[in-house]
Amino acid sequence: MVRQKQPLQFDHIALPVGPGNLKKYTELFQLLGFEQEWYRQRIGDKETAMETAVMSRGGVKFALMEGIDGRNSKGERVISQVNEYYRRFGFYPQHIALRCEDIKDLVREWSEKGIRFLTEDENHKPRILVDREGDTAVLQSFTYPINKSWFFEVKQIVRGQVALGEFEEFRDRNVEGLWESLDRAIKEGWLFRVNIFGEME
Repeated sequence: MVRQKQPLQFDHIALPVGPGNLKKYTELFQLLGFEQEWYRQRIGDKETAMETAVMSRGGVKFALMEGIDGRNSKGERVISQVNEYYRRFGFYPQHIALRCEDIKDLVREWSEKGIRFLTEDENHKPRILVDREGDTAVLQSFTYPINKSWFFEVKQIVRGQVALGEFEEFRDRNVEGLWESLDRAIKEGWLFRVNIFGEME
């Protein structure tokens, strides 16, 4: 039996803007008729983080990200992964987000075709991260880079009081969970040398 392909919709493009540039690009997008839909001053860990603003106009969204460098326990400077990405690629998409109807089914479909996910557990099983605000839950997973630079985010939005069951372990871990996965990949030195199948290039 051939599995029916579920439809996908464009959700947003994430763009690193470089140190000190978030306000400038936010104002530029506002000039172009976009509105600030969402803002967080700090997302990250104890050492590094990012400041981000989501700009939207109709069905088009851009997530603008500015890295925040920090210091480790030894007092040494640590570069934010967003600034490291900007240093390598400039003002270039970090990821493209696609919205789906059944994220568990989509992740299974892609995994069966050899696609690897940044949000995997120690057994290389893709994890689905969850964030909930009020009666809305956002389920997300993130692939390996498609060409050593940008990657896909897949997400499902669930509204109403629903039982998330197996996903509960990863509640409130969507953005922070991705941050941890990317930070680990950068420190291990393979993030910018691997493709979406997990093959070194």
